[in-house]
Amino acid sequence: MTTMTLTHSAPSFTAPGPRRKALKSALKFGMAAAVFASIVAMSFLVLPRLEATGIWAYGIGFLIQATTSASIMVPVPGAAALTVMSQELNLFALAAVGAAGGAVGELVGYWLGTQGRGPLAKLGIYKELEAAMAKWGGTIVFIFAAVPLLPMDAAGIVAGATRLPLHRYLISMFLGKMLLLSLVFLAARQFSTAFSFVAEWMNVG
Repeated sequence: MTTMTLTHSAPSFTAPGPRRKALKSALKFGMAAAVFASIVAMSFLVLPRLEATGIWAYGIGFLIQATTSASIMVPVPGAAALTVMSQELNLFALAAVGAAGGAVGELVGYWLGTQGRGPLAKLGIYKELEAAMAKWGGTIVFIFAAVPLLPMDAAGIVAGATRLPLHRYLISMFLGKMLLLSLVFLAARQFSTAFSFVAEWMNVG
């Protein structure tokens, strides 16, 4: 007697083709670009003109800086918009609310660090980073927040991954950004005053 063996092949699932992946990536990039273009347009064209709204202008400054700081690895010139606003507002009060907004926005990087701790822990330098953040974490965050061009997003991610206490992170971030914004606003006001004096002296103002 001949026995027949029936074999059942498992259904195969094919990964999306390269064109589909490319399309999805292009759509994500396009959406991100549109969002950030809108932020830039609002920052330069709309929001700086609202300093005449009184105390609400400080809330606008908070939102501008929070949105700017939340944009991971993508430069959004929110500080430039606040600098324009500082010509009409109390510059130290604006620096304070801007620094608070910036600290809140930087929580995005901190949160990403907490979520990506597993992969980062596999890096050879993770133990050194963890030890450095445990000992000097507040100072490191302060320096990265206060000095322009330093990768604050990367510092936030490392702070989250190494479990730097959240209160230390926020306080250090606030103080660093407060210092930076105050100096920028002061410099801008001094430059504006000097330019007005020269223009008046030359009878072109």
